[in-house]
Amino acid sequence: MSISIVPYLDYDLVKQQLKTARTNEYNKTLNEFNSILAAASNAVNNYKKTLETTNTVDNSTAKNTSTTTVTYSSGNSKVGSFKYPSEYEKYFEEASKTYNVDINLLKCIAKAESDFNPKCVSSAGAVGIMQLMPATAKSLGVSNSYDPRENIMGGAKYIADKLSMYNGDVSLALAAYNAGSGNVKKYGGIPPFKETQNYVKKILNYLGDDMKTTTTISDNKQSEPTSTSAKTFTYTKSEDEINAELNDVLNSTLAKMNVTKATLDEMIESLRAYKKDYEA
Repeated sequence: MSISIVPYLDYDLVKQQLKTARTNEYNKTLNEFNSILAAASNAVNNYKKTLETTNTVDNSTAKNTSTTTVTYSSGNSKVGSFKYPSEYEKYFEEASKTYNVDINLLKCIAKAESDFNPKCVSSAGAVGIMQLMPATAKSLGVSNSYDPRENIMGGAKYIADKLSMYNGDVSLALAAYNAGSGNVKKYGGIPPFKETQNYVKKILNYLGDDMKTTTTISDNKQSEPTSTSAKTFTYTKSEDEINAELNDVLNSTLAKMNVTKATLDEMIESLRAYKKDYEA
């Protein structure tokens, strides 16, 4: 003889237990989803901050500016003391010959950018020995920025373009490599950004006696000086480049968390289903 237990079940209790289980699942999914969004948002915002440069100009002293023009001549200087894997030498030689850029200059950039570390990734997402941003690397034809040869060739092509743009002026080419050509144009020379100025000085120091430097004073012919200061925020790249790089940062952040579009879609569908069933 069999006995059915159905009549003995407390349907209200079962229903409440199911809802509690679903609620716990909902809260867990919601917290995980919010955590993913927060991480992605922080990564994108941090990258945006690297694109923004704060420049404070005191108008009472901005009337005269010093402009340094540097001409490069080949030599050994301090470059011989750099330490890097021996196979990199042929990559630098190939890049130098391919893009007609002095090999010592390429090595100095590599030293300043990453200390020859092919796995180096900056907080902004720049990758490899020559620190190429994903969108820049793509535009240069670099498919794998972690590959030493590809990265060095890409960096050589990029600095060659800047040298051509500034008629061989290494200081301006380096400033553009670091801060973007837009800022070099805006300020009529090396931008007044501490990071960029230190970057240029560091590489010129590496090159040592290979650099011939002349300094001139230019008058900006500004209006009467005042005691006020103004802060400006400028982006060093085009909107398309920025959007492409932000997308790369976002995808990279999600990949590190093993999150795919399918995962996000599934989480969203689960959250919507709960809302529909219990919060309609």
